[in-house]
Amino acid sequence: MTLQFKEPTKAKLIDVNPRSEKHGSRELAPAIDLRFQMDVGNSVLEQFAPGLRDAMYRLSNQHALPGVDAVSDASELRFPELSQPLHWAGESINIDLTVDYGIGGESDIHLTGCKLHKHVLHLKPNGSCTIAFTCSCSHNLTEQDVGRLGTRVQHDVYISLVGSSTVEAEQPLEATA
Repeated sequence: MTLQFKEPTKAKLIDVNPRSEKHGSRELAPAIDLRFQMDVGNSVLEQFAPGLRDAMYRLSNQHALPGVDAVSDASELRFPELSQPLHWAGESINIDLTVDYGIGGESDIHLTGCKLHKHVLHLKPNGSCTIAFTCSCSHNLTEQDVGRLGTRVQHDVYISLVGSSTVEAEQPLEATA
């Protein structure tokens, strides 16, 4: 899985945890964990696993309201009795995170080589879902970036996530004939 938002997308920065990370046997490098929460359409579930949206939602019998765009054509939960939130064990690595700092591209915060993990999904019956995840980074992290992110805790920000390498926490079992 690779969770990506190539266009700036609204997210709430829930928490910032500055820390140190061992690189080698003795060297400590600055690192940071950022916890984000987003309200998005249920099509994002396809980024977690192909077919996940269709497994969790079905076509709705309700008609759309005039003048209101539908969030999704599949907006009715298949299993409304399913306990939520759902926890997703997969992770994405080598992700580039951009946090729009509001005054232009040069002021944006760019973090590279990040890991996305600790995903939590809350499926809603209207075709949307709330996702939360942790973005961990220790590459080329500056004190200025840590400080600016720390001032945005509990604020809405616009983020972009772009990457290509992934590692799954667990590989699916293959059926044998």
